[in-house]
Amino acid sequence: MKDNSFFQFDIIPTWQNINFDFAPLGLAIEQGRYFFTRKLVRAASDQSRKFSLSGAINWGKFYNGQRTTLSTGLRYAPLPNFSISGEYERNDIKDIGFENQDLTTDLYTASLRAALNPRVQFSAFYQFNSFDSQGRWNARFSWEYAPLSFIYLVFNESTIDAFDPIQRNTQFISKVTFLKQF
Repeated sequence: MKDNSFFQFDIIPTWQNINFDFAPLGLAIEQGRYFFTRKLVRAASDQSRKFSLSGAINWGKFYNGQRTTLSTGLRYAPLPNFSISGEYERNDIKDIGFENQDLTTDLYTASLRAALNPRVQFSAFYQFNSFDSQGRWNARFSWEYAPLSFIYLVFNESTIDAFDPIQRNTQFISKVTFLKQF
C-alpha cells in the first residue's frame, strides 16, 4: 500500500507422497498420498516506522486433519540503530494421524538488535516452545576492526524443562577473520 503496509492472501496447495514412517510433533501419520490446500491471510503495518505490527492466520486441511496457525508480532525501533520485537504463534492441530489426535502449541519469541555504528553490532534472541517446554537463547556480538576483518562472539543456550532433571546445553563460539589486500 502507499503507506508501506501490506495485506496478503494466499492459497497454498500441497502434495505429499509419504512412503516412510512420519510423526511430526509425535503424531504418527499414515503412509500415503496427501493433497491439501491451505489459506493464508497476512497483514503488517509499515516496518520502517518506530512502531509496527504484523499478524497472520493460516488455516485448512493438514494431512488427514486440520491445522490453524495464528501469529502476531510487534516491533519498536525508536532509533535507526536499535530495535526490540516480540512475536507469538499458536498452532491448533485437530484430528490428525492414526489416532485422530489434537495438539496445541505456542511459540514465544523476543529479539533485540543494537548497533553502536555500522562496524559494532549486538543482537540477542530468545524463543520458548510450549510443545517441549524448550527455551533458547542466542546472543551475537560482531566487530569489524578493519575492512572485511571481523571478530564474532556468539553465545547459545537451550533449556528443556520437560525432563527431570532439566537439560541445559550451553555454547560459546568465537571467530576472528583477517583480510589483507595486496
